[in-house]
Amino acid sequence: MRIVQVLIPNGKREPVLALLDEEDIDYAIWEETGRRDFEAIAQFPVPPIGVEPVLDKLRKAGVSRDTYTIVYSPEMVVSTRIEALEKRYSGKRIAREELVARAQELAPATSTFFAFLIISTIIATGGMLLDSAANINVDYRPADLLFDNPPIVTVIMGYQAGRVIPPDIASRVDEHLTSATGKDVRARVGFVESQQTA
Repeated sequence: MRIVQVLIPNGKREPVLALLDEEDIDYAIWEETGRRDFEAIAQFPVPPIGVEPVLDKLRKAGVSRDTYTIVYSPEMVVSTRIEALEKRYSGKRIAREELVARAQELAPATSTFFAFLIISTIIATGGMLLDSAANINVDYRPADLLFDNPPIVTVIMGYQAGRVIPPDIASRVDEHLTSATGKDVRARVGFVESQQTA
């Protein structure tokens, strides 16, 4: 269930209330005293799948798309009309605006992107200076942000035959990435022996 709060522009109160009555939605109205171009605030419950259709109908009733609107999830709604609303608006879809808001919350910070870009550049440069190819892969999905999972950085480097590789290099890279980004980072480092063709 969602609760929608929307400001009603001057002169649009009657069409908005008529729409809510027609949709058989329980609502509460408060007088708006803070802004001169709005006369009231309407608050009403609606199932998640019904948010977008009801907002679209409110747009047609005179509430513009950029009007101050809040949609949030309540703990509980007690209303005699909820069952009928849930039958009319059944399904798993959510409003476009809610989806955009969730995507913005899940987007990683720009600083994290630039930190990984700089670290990747340093590793690639080191690989070139050592005459070794380097392949860097950062595995971090939006769901990882939601579940607070650490990003996984995979580095695969070529090395010359006979060269000794420090056994703790993965943990050193892990510590360096964690301190550079301020996030828990897991590093996987792999080496491939370079081969020369005749």
